Amino acid sequence: MTAAADPAPTVGLVVTGGVGTGKSSFARHLADLVPGLARHDADAAVHALYGDAEVRAGLAGLFGPEVLVSATEIDRAAVRRTVFADPARRKQLEAILHPRVRAACLAAWEAAVRARAPLFVADIPLFFEGGHWKPDPAFRVVVVACSPAVQRQRLAARNPFDNEAIEGILSVQADLAAKMAAADFVVWNEGGPQTLLRQATLLVGHLIPRMPPA
Repeated sequence: MTAAADPAPTVGLVVTGGVGTGKSSFARHLADLVPGLARHDADAAVHALYGDAEVRAGLAGLFGPEVLVSATEIDRAAVRRTVFADPARRKQLEAILHPRVRAACLAAWEAAVRARAPLFVADIPLFFEGGHWKPDPAFRVVVVACSPAVQRQRLAARNPFDNEAIEGILSVQADLAAKMAAADFVVWNEGGPQTLLRQATLLVGHLIPRMPPA
């Protein structure tokens, strides 16, 4: 009788891209394909921080106490208008949120490694922005991308944003072509849902060869 092989080490993957490119959909496909996958959602981590007293004090100092609309929510439209108009204020907001989100992500990664999860996926929309995420050899980066025209179409379809708001959102994100150049993997998302699923399946097969095909 031979001893059972030790589980392979946890694979770390950052999923990022641009707004409207399909990052979260791609991360959900990965979760469906890999039993036992551990996932960290940076947007969810930010929302959780809105209930933190120190974070709320910082937000009130930046935007005024009226921005705190409840014990766990902020007036995101007001914040968005301010940071698009004032890059210095945006940097101050990032200085409050990003280090805390990074710390939460790394804690989740450590928990995934201890649990011997086969794959840890960190869904981080602003991975390349702000300078708070340093390159880490434990993680590989996949950028989910599409053309700027498709980005704008998707934003207009899913949110009540006018053209000015859409351009403001895109202006604060790093250039998508530069993100693609810095990525370990690029997923081009302009086909239908099955095309995105197929790309997720191919990536899982590459990262975790022992996984059976879906």
